[in-house]
Amino acid sequence: MCVSTMKTAGAALLMLCFGLPVVADHDQDANQTTTAATDFTQQTYHPDVHAVLKEMSILYKYTKSQMEAIEARLKASEGKAESLETRLRTSDKTVKDLKKLQKKQDERAESLETRLSTKCEDSRGDICDIYAGVKKCSEVIKQLQERQQEQTGAIEAVGERVNTTGSQVEELRRAREEGKVSFSASLLADGKGHTGPFHSAPTLVYKHVITNIGSHYNPNTRIFTAPVRGVYYFLVFVHGGGKGTISTGVGLYKNGEPVVIAFAHQPSHSVNPSNGASLLLEVGDVVEVKLWRGSWVWDGPSHHTTFSGHLLFSRESHQECFLRSILFSVKKLYGCNGYFGQDCQSARFRWCTDLVHSTFLDYTPQSCR
Repeated sequence: MCVSTMKTAGAALLMLCFGLPVVADHDQDANQTTTAATDFTQQTYHPDVHAVLKEMSILYKYTKSQMEAIEARLKASEGKAESLETRLRTSDKTVKDLKKLQKKQDERAESLETRLSTKCEDSRGDICDIYAGVKKCSEVIKQLQERQQEQTGAIEAVGERVNTTGSQVEELRRAREEGKVSFSASLLADGKGHTGPFHSAPTLVYKHVITNIGSHYNPNTRIFTAPVRGVYYFLVFVHGGGKGTISTGVGLYKNGEPVVIAFAHQPSHSVNPSNGASLLLEVGDVVEVKLWRGSWVWDGPSHHTTFSGHLLFSRESHQECFLRSILFSVKKLYGCNGYFGQDCQSARFRWCTDLVHSTFLDYTPQSCR
């Protein structure tokens, strides 16, 4: 009973310390019991009340500090809540703006889609026409490529034939260059006097070479060698003193056979016989001048006794004539209109015909130059 009474009294004191009102019981017995317990506690257990009050004071201080800490944290939480609320309001505003922007974009997208759909409908026919045209062009291009390949093969074949013909023409051109022949030479290079007479007919050595185009007269071998087939003209001029028993004369020989002679004989004074001939020579034929047997000739610084030769024109061999016909065929391949036309404009053809012009000037027509 004492413990129960002490608990009741302690509860009452605790309520008094925290400022809580003590609710009275209308029950008379309860009031009497509380009053009796209080009197008893005040009278009997007074030292224990002080200890309880002291504990309650410590508890109050601790509880107060905890409450202050809780209040501080509560204020901090309220600040954070206000900050979050502000950010949330800002976010709500941003979301609203984004929704408005999205709505505008959706409207623009719908408008563009409508316009695009309309244009597609309008352009569908044009696109079909364009596609058909492209397809047709592709077929034409394919046909042109096939024709180009065929033409390329034909051009390569013609090019090979032209190259071959060009090489042959180049050889003819060199031959024509070699065919430019002209020479003149006198008997003595220095000094003066008679040569001869001899019982034989020696070949005269014309040592002073005046002109020797093509170098086909050889003063060492004393003979002229024909480089091409053609007609050559040869001249011999002779000077000698007159004497009763000695004549002045020379002979022109082709391949060891006499052709013409230049001869004079008188007992006094000087004589100047001369002669010449046109000869058809083949390649390799030789021409020389021999002193006439029992005769003499005289030469000095004025070069009275001379031997000259010139190529008048060359004559084609069968091979050259064949090459000429090939060149004419090349002209036909490159599209000359008619027998000799005006449309020979190919660079390779012009190169080929240039060789023809330089080789066969008397044959190539002026219209294709």
